[in-house]
Amino acid sequence: MPYNVKLRCGFFKTQPYILNILAKQIVLSPKDEDGMGNFVIDEHELNAISIIKGNKNVTEFEIKTQTEAYLGTFDSSINLEQLLCDLAREFGRKFIINGRDS
Repeated sequence: MPYNVKLRCGFFKTQPYILNILAKQIVLSPKDEDGMGNFVIDEHELNAISIIKGNKNVTEFEIKTQTEAYLGTFDSSINLEQLLCDLAREFGRKFIINGRDS
């Protein structure tokens, strides 16, 4: 299932991307032509995925690989339950769920 995200691409810059979870991979594809290109993360490169549910319907993510960290936020209309099911199906226990009150 594709998820709309805003990927952090600089200190104060984000760009719209589509995050897909399939075949033991996470694929981040730019929605606009000015995006940085596709990022494909294979399961063997993946160290951890952190999902942080904050207030005001903001859900953040951090994807850590052996060489990179991808940070961003999910669209406010995300189906969090479906996302967690997709992550569990493809990556087992390589993901962490955190809540934040502030």
